[in-house]
Amino acid sequence: MADEKEKAGEGGLYARVPIRALVDPNVTDGDFRVLAAIAGYMRRNNVAWPSQDLLAVAANMERPSVTRCIRRLEALGHLTVQRFRSKNGHKQAIYKVHMPATHLPRKPRTTPA
Repeated sequence: MADEKEKAGEGGLYARVPIRALVDPNVTDGDFRVLAAIAGYMRRNNVAWPSQDLLAVAANMERPSVTRCIRRLEALGHLTVQRFRSKNGHKQAIYKVHMPATHLPRKPRTTPA
């Protein structure tokens, strides 16, 4: 069933978002929303190809803002974007989300005095 939805291009119910992006102080809230939207369309190989119009709807943002967020995420190393023109001349992009092994920060242990 999940494979059928992937083939149809529907977004998922959940998204795997890299922790590294969550803890990166250079990632804005908008960047994170766009990354989460891309991750919602991501296949098991961490690749997705939703249009920027679709990402704008999913992230509840204007399309130019989505474009800026994608460029910033790419510059920060959270995404790789392969841009090309389709056979009918439309601009398209394939997004590869980087999933490095990063853990959430832990609270430092306190020692009794």
